Amino acid sequence: MTLEIRLHGRGGQGGVTCAKLLAAVYARLGKSVQTFGDYAGERSGAPVRAYTRVSDQPVTNRNKVYAPDHLLVLDPTLLGEEAVAGLASGGLLLLNTPSPPDAFRERFGDFRVATVVAVTIFAICLWSISVAAVLQLVLKRLRVARRSCRHRSSPPSSTAPAW
Repeated sequence: MTLEIRLHGRGGQGGVTCAKLLAAVYARLGKSVQTFGDYAGERSGAPVRAYTRVSDQPVTNRNKVYAPDHLLVLDPTLLGEEAVAGLASGGLLLLNTPSPPDAFRERFGDFRVATVVAVTIFAICLWSISVAAVLQLVLKRLRVARRSCRHRSSPPSSTAPAW
């Protein structure tokens, strides 16, 4: 079975980097991965989508992710019917906003809604605002074990970064 994740953000927020980091984590866990970005315009602030696929089998689908299992929205101004289109019922809808999840449950009741204030985590981690916060929460929500992501004693392969 293939896990598909779609991210919506704006240029400069780190959405494509976040998708690549998610793929790297799963690759270190021995999964087959694919990740890529989709840019409307390569400029800061332009809407950006990024996609990550994870599977136990080689990933051969080269299309965009139209029916994601999980959706991450880094800029709440992008949240709308188009952004959640195709999200599986019961899928995780992770929003970068200071608003509580309950503020979105009525509108998006078919999904598991979670929110995170990425700016707070950025101040602690000194990473890209979206990348640090989203990666931390996604790994927690997807229940990826921390011990599985730690650096191994053997040299890293050329396909996955060292942790």
